[in-house]
Amino acid sequence: MGKFLMIADDFTGSGDAGVQMTKNGIEAHIIFNTLNIEPDNSYVIDSESRNIPPQEAGEKVRKIMLDMDPYSFEHYYKKIDSTLRGNIKEELMAVDEVLRPDIIVFNPCNPDINRTVEHGILMLHGVRVCETEIMRDPLSLVKEDHLKTLLECELNTPVRHFTLAEVRSGNPKMDGSRIITFDAIENRDLDYVVRFILRLKKKVLWVGSAGMANSLFSAVKPEYPVLSLVGSISETSRRQVREAVKQGAQLVELDVGKLLQGESLEKAADEALQGLKAGNDVVVVSAREYDDYMRAVDIGKRQKMKRGDVARFTQEKIGELSALILKKTQVAGVFLTGGDTAISFSEKNHARGAKILEEVLPTIALIEMEGGDYPGLKCIVKGGAIGDEHALAKSIKYLKKNH
Repeated sequence: MGKFLMIADDFTGSGDAGVQMTKNGIEAHIIFNTLNIEPDNSYVIDSESRNIPPQEAGEKVRKIMLDMDPYSFEHYYKKIDSTLRGNIKEELMAVDEVLRPDIIVFNPCNPDINRTVEHGILMLHGVRVCETEIMRDPLSLVKEDHLKTLLECELNTPVRHFTLAEVRSGNPKMDGSRIITFDAIENRDLDYVVRFILRLKKKVLWVGSAGMANSLFSAVKPEYPVLSLVGSISETSRRQVREAVKQGAQLVELDVGKLLQGESLEKAADEALQGLKAGNDVVVVSAREYDDYMRAVDIGKRQKMKRGDVARFTQEKIGELSALILKKTQVAGVFLTGGDTAISFSEKNHARGAKILEEVLPTIALIEMEGGDYPGLKCIVKGGAIGDEHALAKSIKYLKKNH
């Protein structure tokens, strides 16, 4: 993932951009000066320079960059106001002078709070910024809201602007320009450009609001797969498994009949581990179809086991399997279908309990394991007959996004 250095021009900006680090698993430290820097940390530095004279703002930011120059960071972000208030020219030039990036990516939009860029113009609730009350801010007058025009006039250098069609093409063409802007009306547009720029493997200065910051942090954080353990034999659960597999999950069958006859868990564990280490979401089922369950019951009968005994044996093995898997790989989270499955999972991984976090789908809860081998591990738990056919697939996506 690498370390981040972000410079914001006021405290609220430090907070709303810094929290994007935290929610993406990056420990964020907001500081007000460059004293006592610890080399291994990521920082958000509040320069408090939005409403001071332009030259003073530039000098202040330049000093911060010079003070931080001895430290190595993988990503640099100049946080600006989402409505273009502040000493943008002076601060951007100060960072550029010290950092000397290969590319400057400039976009103040944040679709979550109705800041978008359309046809190169920054819009607020569908109205160009220079036609809103923002232009009358007594401390920071906004004179230009067309991004390419703003930057070319202020910096006296060519700027490449990507249209929305180019952004959504997935592969916009660079023309050698060092500074780029782009249209973005949804978060996915920010995601497209951020991922495109990262693939170039260049030294980048990102200049924007919390919107592009979130896309950047999301793009660089490690993405781990999800392990799903389905101990329920209900038709609802089987439909959910089929839909998850259709959407790309890898199915691993725990053959309970063979386990009853003495087969080791290692085969299923190895198959699941291979899938997870390849980046696949893995769904482990105790019965692919109802006939698989009945075959295990018949084998159990020959060993003088009742159906309840076979069910308890199955849940015990699912718990043991989860422990074998989690010891050898990292996952974004675990999906558990069936109360007995969840209990066995907790016991075999030595959790003392769980904290309920939220409801992710109707009557489907997100929990966090407490104590044991994996404290803080996020799990989604669901009753066997609960949810529509998309419940498992949606839960996998949720865990991957929110781990």
